[in-house]
Amino acid sequence: MSQNPIPSYQNSPLWWWIFVLGGFALLALVGFGYWLPQYAFYARYLFRLLLLVHLAEAVYAYVLASRAGLGQVAWAWAAQTMACGFWALLLLNKTIRLHGRKA
Repeated sequence: MSQNPIPSYQNSPLWWWIFVLGGFALLALVGFGYWLPQYAFYARYLFRLLLLVHLAEAVYAYVLASRAGLGQVAWAWAAQTMACGFWALLLLNKTIRLHGRKA
């Protein structure tokens, strides 16, 4: 039984990049800048927490892509997941599922 060829990499829609990276930039401005100093502590905490969550998601995306036979582009999936987070993981899972691969 042959499996369908799986696309090696799909880029996320532009609005995902704008939405997520814009949120990171806004948190960085509030947390590490002089804008809204009364919220700086909470913004720094949230920024660092979200950075760790995105890093964990990126590691998971790398492992998932590698197990699905996408070893050559696993770093691309990990980088996209680091930037776009959960949305990129959904795209990776959908791509793997649609082409009958198991991770």
